[in-house]
Amino acid sequence: MMRREPDVHVANSPKPLADRLTMTYPLLAAQNVRALVTGAEKARPMRASLRLDGATPLPRVLRSLPQTIIYTDLNEFAPDRSK
Repeated sequence: MMRREPDVHVANSPKPLADRLTMTYPLLAAQNVRALVTGAEKARPMRASLRLDGATPLPRVLRSLPQTIIYTDLNEFAPDRSK
């Protein structure tokens, strides 16, 4: 999706959630990127996105901006603070 707007409303998407807001490459090309990922249904896409060879736009951002900050309520992605 090559758009000039920083984000796009997507309605009737075949992927969950059917009605959502998605980021476009101009926003993802910013120097400071923060991603907000919430809801259990996002766990599988998040796992795929965190792989540097992943098929979602986020791996491209992570390769070029490794300091990207991801905020999530998904416990499996929480840092291990036991060390």
